[in-house]
Amino acid sequence: MKWLLIMLIAVTAAGAEAAVGKPWSRATINGAEAGAVFAVITGGDADDKLMAAESTASNFTEVHEHALGADGVLAMREVQGGIAIPAKGVVELKPRSYHIMLIGLKAPLIKGAKVPVVFVFQRAGRIAVEAEILDPWAMSADDR
Repeated sequence: MKWLLIMLIAVTAAGAEAAVGKPWSRATINGAEAGAVFAVITGGDADDKLMAAESTASNFTEVHEHALGADGVLAMREVQGGIAIPAKGVVELKPRSYHIMLIGLKAPLIKGAKVPVVFVFQRAGRIAVEAEILDPWAMSADDR
């Protein structure tokens, strides 16, 4: 009976982890060297952080953001220290904000295909998804 109580406490303590939904990307033109992946991340029972991302579609994969530089110009840069995902909160990776950057594409991203991405969280670990590739001008997962 004691082991059953210990297992119940362990399962309750683990709780629900972060989830990645609505992953998508934009089609690229031939010769494009980079692409981006967007998604909606829903926090679990505890705070978490998106620390990194991986994809076999590119030579390098980084978590990026658009931010205002000291010169007042909006610039894209790699996120240092991860993206905070609050417990039960929602963080949207979207154009002109946080996103996953695919650098050194191995092939063009073709509309209608999917691109594999692994989101690496501090707490939830690795979550693999396939992002649907939409039109090059898409601004959200709803632009199908």
